[in-house]
Amino acid sequence: MRFIISMLALNFCASTAVAWPSVTLDGNVSAASSPENIGFIRSSPSYGFGIGANLDWNDSAQVTKAVLRADLNCYRWSEHSASASGSYLVVPLFFGARLYLPLKIFIDGGFELNNSIWQSKYTGPLYGTLSNGSSSKHRSSELGIAPGIGYEYLLSNKTTIGAQARFHAAIKGQLFYYNTMGIFVGYHY
Repeated sequence: MRFIISMLALNFCASTAVAWPSVTLDGNVSAASSPENIGFIRSSPSYGFGIGANLDWNDSAQVTKAVLRADLNCYRWSEHSASASGSYLVVPLFFGARLYLPLKIFIDGGFELNNSIWQSKYTGPLYGTLSNGSSSKHRSSELGIAPGIGYEYLLSNKTTIGAQARFHAAIKGQLFYYNTMGIFVGYHY
């Protein structure tokens, strides 16, 4: 009896161990709202770009299915005044899951590591310890969450297009957040 159970378990493990996931790679272009609670930047929306991948171990045309999702994007905001300028660059790395619902609508959510660079420069007259041309640069990483929703349309067996919106939130001393909306093109391997 132990032999039969061992053979069934070995057969199950062997059949799942050689099952390679199908991969969908995509590229996106998106607009990002001005981040809230990061300082004096209240600029107009930023435009960013990114790459992403879906890993699907159950490569079937199911109506509802879940896949693993990872993507890397880049957004930059800047603000300039008569006496100061500042820029904020964020590179969010997202890891999570995407759940496809009927009609190719999907919801996704996961954790996001926001790698950011805040740079400011004072260009005004002498004031206290600030002199003309003084600048500062700060780098930081924050862990956050990023839920989203979107739609994907299958152009062919291998090519997809779609649109997505995502909310990004992280703690940077206090809660900071921004929204993104964009379009993507994907290729299924």
